[in-house]
Amino acid sequence: MLRIGQGIDFHRFGKEGRDLVLGGIFIPFEKKIIAHSDGDIILHALMDAFLGAMGLDDIGCLFPDNDSQYENISSIQLMEKVLDMLKKNQFEINNIDITFLSEKPKIASFRDKIKESLSFILNIPKNKIGLKATTTEKMGFIGREEGFGCSAVVLIIQKEKETLSKKKLFVEKEIPDAEEITVYTDGACLGNPGPGGWGVVINGFSNQEILLSGGEKQTTNNRMEIKAVIQALEYLQQKNIAQPIQLYTDSQYVKKGISEWVKKWKKNGWINSQGKPVLNRDLWEILSNLDHLFQINYHWLKGHNGHPENEKCDEIARKEAEKFLKPIQEEELFKSELV
Repeated sequence: MLRIGQGIDFHRFGKEGRDLVLGGIFIPFEKKIIAHSDGDIILHALMDAFLGAMGLDDIGCLFPDNDSQYENISSIQLMEKVLDMLKKNQFEINNIDITFLSEKPKIASFRDKIKESLSFILNIPKNKIGLKATTTEKMGFIGREEGFGCSAVVLIIQKEKETLSKKKLFVEKEIPDAEEITVYTDGACLGNPGPGGWGVVINGFSNQEILLSGGEKQTTNNRMEIKAVIQALEYLQQKNIAQPIQLYTDSQYVKKGISEWVKKWKKNGWINSQGKPVLNRDLWEILSNLDHLFQINYHWLKGHNGHPENEKCDEIARKEAEKFLKPIQEEELFKSELV
């Protein structure tokens, strides 16, 4: 079942108040925002849109501005409560579309950061997020730069009971005729950091073996291992694959990362157990957003283990990495001749 919701919110500017936060991101701005919570107008509009789509009361009823427990609260915490309501009512987010209304501030330079933040908060891919900005051509209180507004439209999907039942059986492997996709991934790096490549072998799809590959001039082995999995899942997403996936990697870093660590990192604000920022966060966020779209069992192939498909991935990855060696050597030779 498809449900559409619309939300809209406005906030005034003042000499005293809150710093500007949009979609969970701090934005430098000379004016302050008058608000009971943190005044994140984008998240407020989105919350009302989700609540409206579910036929529930708006945020003014759920989180009233005369209740001290919501004073100074982060809108991300409020959004988590709304997301819990979506989950409880068995809704999933299909896509969102946001229009930011303001003469100032301009958000063009922050647009990608806001989308990345929303992707993380809502646990949806960036390509499901629309974010636009417009002015009122100097008309009204927005035109006079007395405040700003935001409108949001969302499409959510409620799964039918029959579909939910099938999914439960599917997880318990009680559907014997479900065809599986087998994916092998590997990364390689010549130097770590240095030229790197990744390779993917996919079997069980379209009755043929699919080979994917790519590389980067300066990278690390761990990044290439993660990138290989990302590219495999993005390919399967484009093909609208619904079958279960058996994914094999010889990287324990990838296996433990996606199956154990990512949930902890998200909960801790992407700080690892040593209290340091998580390395390769950009790739882990992309992978975690893709992971929830599939039924995946991750397998670790310890030390390659001589598996032919994994060895094939390793060979592909190394060839991709080697493509960057000649240009680098020529560049170094050119620099030495200049000296």
